[in-house]
Amino acid sequence: MVKKSIVLFLVLFCIFIDTVNSQNEEINNLKQKLSETPDDSVKCFILKDIASAYIYENPDSAFYYADKALICSEKQKYYENAGDSYKLKGIVSIMRGDNKNAEKYFKLSYKYFKMLDKDYDKYRHLQYLLI
Repeated sequence: MVKKSIVLFLVLFCIFIDTVNSQNEEINNLKQKLSETPDDSVKCFILKDIASAYIYENPDSAFYYADKALICSEKQKYYENAGDSYKLKGIVSIMRGDNKNAEKYFKLSYKYFKMLDKDYDKYRHLQYLLI
């Protein structure tokens, strides 16, 4: 019984390590693309992808990159990307226990998706997540 537990632990640990390594590799690849891309419009999407990749590994970095993606997206008028960036900032705020700002970011995200006349009902739950 103890041997089975040890083997199970080792297998799960190896899977965890592999997942972390692939996550780091994804982030490194995205950062490489970001540094090689001269086009500002593409940078907006890469910044959001980096924020998404960091969301559970390093929430502070996710918030930083989501903020950069938001600024870039608003400048380029990529409002769907801006809405996604606000959503990521809201998720990080919840992880930090900052419900007041999370609610603010979710409402801003919802506003963008409603403005774009997207299927915003799937984003509406974000607005009420904290109630």
